[in-house]
Amino acid sequence: MPEISVIVPVYNAAVYLEKCLKSLLLQTYPNLEIICVNDGSTDNSGDILKKYEKLDKRIVVIEKENGGAASARNAGLEAATGEYVSFVDADDWVNLTLYEIFAEACRKSPVDVWIFNLGFCFKKNMKNLNKNSVKLEDWDGWQSPDTILTFDNCNNPFYSGMSVCNKIYSLKFLREHNIKFYEGIIFEDTLFNLQTLLTAKSLKINPDVFYWYNQDNVSSVTKVYDEKVFDAFIIIDEIKKCLQRQKLTDIYKYAFFQYKYDFLATLYKQTKMKWRRKFHKKMKDCCIVPAEINSLDKKLCRHLKNYIIFEKLQSCGWLELYNFLKQN
Repeated sequence: MPEISVIVPVYNAAVYLEKCLKSLLLQTYPNLEIICVNDGSTDNSGDILKKYEKLDKRIVVIEKENGGAASARNAGLEAATGEYVSFVDADDWVNLTLYEIFAEACRKSPVDVWIFNLGFCFKKNMKNLNKNSVKLEDWDGWQSPDTILTFDNCNNPFYSGMSVCNKIYSLKFLREHNIKFYEGIIFEDTLFNLQTLLTAKSLKINPDVFYWYNQDNVSSVTKVYDEKVFDAFIIIDEIKKCLQRQKLTDIYKYAFFQYKYDFLATLYKQTKMKWRRKFHKKMKDCCIVPAEINSLDKKLCRHLKNYIIFEKLQSCGWLELYNFLKQN
């Protein structure tokens, strides 16, 4: 029975925290280490954690100054003693059979990353939302939850199932490759996901929904980014380095081209006016790199859906590009 370390970063989550903890303590698989990292909460989250720590010896509480979710998850990773690690946000919850079903799959054949599906809960209604869910049609060769895959099997790389909460990782795998969360930036989940998927030698996918995102705690207002939007260029650079380390640059160069323009164009539309001119310049510096462009087949590139953004970026000023992206 492998021990599974469940890492729960907690910051001012008192309203939802008990439901989250109960979904972990009532699991049908008991061999868990539940590491709750109180990331400087100013509400009564700390009191709730102390109460549950006394109720169940599987709960370990780490107190730290506020540093963000990445910092809290890294603190949990450092403290983890299990063979596998799972991440659960303090305002979400999981199905009670999640870890039992994972353990059964793991007994048959261990893997670096086990992927499952997630759903979204809007007040009392629970449903799947394909935007962030794992789609089996993205994975060539999948036949059953026991099928062992690699990221090479993904025909929609850089897009499929990009959440750390719908995966269970081998802790040995993470530590061997020194994979941690990049602290102090936004979009750190995206980077962690791609680093693990590009590095992993074995994956399994169970299409069932085991994790529920709580949408009561999410603003319905469209996200608007301030200066932190420039963290996106750190993400692009780190992904590029990962591809180089794994000697995958040539294999994924067209997929990375697509992703880079999609990711940055989406953020450009959501960037506050005062930062758009600077973002436009950084986008040109990041994307129009002669050595990278020359390595691509121009005839093939013209068939890529985001090639038009590449053309516009070269020829348009910052305002013209913004207006084009908003209309398309």
